[in-house]
Amino acid sequence: MSEPLSAAPPDPRAAPPDGPQASAAATHRVAATRRHGAAFQDARTWYALAEQRPGSWWPTWQRWLGEQSGKRRPVVAWAGKGGRVVLGDAPGDYVHGN
Repeated sequence: MSEPLSAAPPDPRAAPPDGPQASAAATHRVAATRRHGAAFQDARTWYALAEQRPGSWWPTWQRWLGEQSGKRRPVVAWAGKGGRVVLGDAPGDYVHGN
């Protein structure tokens, strides 16, 4: 049986992608997408094989989402209509750290 992964204190580099808490020291890892039907890798193997890249993971994720998505469509403006409540401006308090 392999040694369990240990819990580590929060990494100061794991910060929001933008705003006052963003960190220039942030990095992320990228690995090839698993082919359908292929076996999953355990966390240690994935980590060892994944390429470490500088900066936020958000642009990489956005690019991947674009490759997986269909044709872009206009946004439907429904916020605040039909009894729906607007909670706040995008991207929201979570991203800005409020």
